[in-house]
Amino acid sequence: MYRRPGDHSPQRRSSSEHLKYRFRQGARRKEVTETPPSELSGALLVKDVDFHVTENCKNHHTDQFHIVENGTLVIRRGQPFMVTLSFNEEFDASKHELKFMFLIGEDPLPSQKSDIRFGLTDKWYPEEWGAKLMTQKGNRITVYIHPGCDAVIGEYDFLLEIATKGLKGNYVYDHPDPVYLLFNPWCKSDQVFMEDKSLLDEYVLNDSGYIYQGSGTSQILAKPWNYGQFDEGILDISMFILRQGFSEVGHQMSDPVRVSRAISQMTSTKTSLSAYHLSDEGGFWDIKSYCHRVICQMETRDYSDFVPRPTVCSVGLRKAPLS
Repeated sequence: MYRRPGDHSPQRRSSSEHLKYRFRQGARRKEVTETPPSELSGALLVKDVDFHVTENCKNHHTDQFHIVENGTLVIRRGQPFMVTLSFNEEFDASKHELKFMFLIGEDPLPSQKSDIRFGLTDKWYPEEWGAKLMTQKGNRITVYIHPGCDAVIGEYDFLLEIATKGLKGNYVYDHPDPVYLLFNPWCKSDQVFMEDKSLLDEYVLNDSGYIYQGSGTSQILAKPWNYGQFDEGILDISMFILRQGFSEVGHQMSDPVRVSRAISQMTSTKTSLSAYHLSDEGGFWDIKSYCHRVICQMETRDYSDFVPRPTVCSVGLRKAPLS
């Protein structure tokens, strides 16, 4: 199997992306050497991958995330997205076989819904991953990829395996950046579906609003709050907390109830989240620095005795009501 790596150099990433880089450089993502050109003679090779980030993220209601500005694809499950692949020669379905791979976690397994592999198909189903060939022009093809509506959420590695007729080995393209997959409250087949558009605007897309303090026996107070779920670093923090909440990436991370419980447990633990940090040669990543804005809001509004319930809107769930 021939494998050509992407550029995993940390120098091209901002300091807020060190967490993403650290986890993508786990045990299963070893650095590999460039395949000699002689071994790739006659093979169909990937020259470029265009995720159409601007268009796809707008269609998936994720274009407000700060990480999108860096060209990172953030999509929602159960909804197709467009990818354009450029090859070194014209794609021929009778000669070339494409296998799309989306892997998540350090030890992905099909049984855990963390190792997803599929080829081109004429149709797809809500619960399944699939890919349709939409257009072909010269050495470029445009494919629509459909993530399953019950897929595991998180950061996926995208790889494309190409088998060329007449060659013994297969060529594998390894994309350098992750693809973020979130819950999809706009998808009827997703468990988190919300039919009321006004609620979607309020609970998912609105980055500011009110939190409520009180109970049935006392006056309930509404206080303004900047949720900031689209701010720099917040999506990575959400994914980090999610990984900390589960011992390993698996099918349980496709269940919004389990995800909510895991994040709730992580954010309400006596151990401060600021204790979790990652250091790398390229810089230092600290959750506390990104939580400074939230801490300031609590201090300036005299929230010393108020602990809000955690929300997981950054991964696509509705903001939890506060009591």
